Amino acid sequence: MKIDKYIKEMFTVATGNRSSDIYFLCQNRKYQIVMRTNKGITEYDTISMNLASQIINSLKYSAEMAVSEKRRPQTGKVFWRDYPLRLSTVGDVNGNESLVIRIIYDNESSKLNFQWL
Repeated sequence: MKIDKYIKEMFTVATGNRSSDIYFLCQNRKYQIVMRTNKGITEYDTISMNLASQIINSLKYSAEMAVSEKRRPQTGKVFWRDYPLRLSTVGDVNGNESLVIRIIYDNESSKLNFQWL
């Protein structure tokens, strides 16, 4: 599957479910992708280390983060459609990199209606 298509599909699912975060977690020589929603954490996919590295590097490049830096924590931001995304990476002792993507939603849809007061 092409990287851009995979990323687009992942963000479409995440925003459709109103996920607040997407996690790329290295576990047992594979990457687990999980999404946090108001219902809890759900597994999205398990992918190879090679595919995960390509996706993470593509997102880091889009967010103007240092693609070659895998050990130090980094943060960046990028837009997907109308959604601002905040990216955060951190490396582990084995040289693997984890990524968290925070999806920022419009406050209008999450405001409480206090007209009854």
